[in-house]
Amino acid sequence: KIEKQKRLLQQIGYDTYMIFVNTSLDTAIERNNQRDRKLPLDIVKTYWNNVQSNIGKFQNLFGSKNFIVVDNNNANEDIFREVSKRVSALLRQKVQNGRAKLWVQQQLDLKRRS
Repeated sequence: KIEKQKRLLQQIGYDTYMIFVNTSLDTAIERNNQRDRKLPLDIVKTYWNNVQSNIGKFQNLFGSKNFIVVDNNNANEDIFREVSKRVSALLRQKVQNGRAKLWVQQQLDLKRRS
């Protein structure tokens, strides 16, 4: 599903990235236990293992430059600040998608002519 969405976005000119927010199994279990609506332990473990098995696939799909893993084990850490810094760095990069590069060039040409 993610691969299809990525491909469609790239076809219309978007650069694509993935931010993978990761926790240890112990952290996932602990946070599940703190919720009002808890999942059974076996489901938490199954979901966590499924997600972990996809890290490599996602990294291959997006490439190491466009794939960021964020550690979300420390509840006292400001994870949103860390993610915001990483996203800001991505947004400062030059456009990579060929279709987008062409559009940017066309817009610059139009601006110069007017």
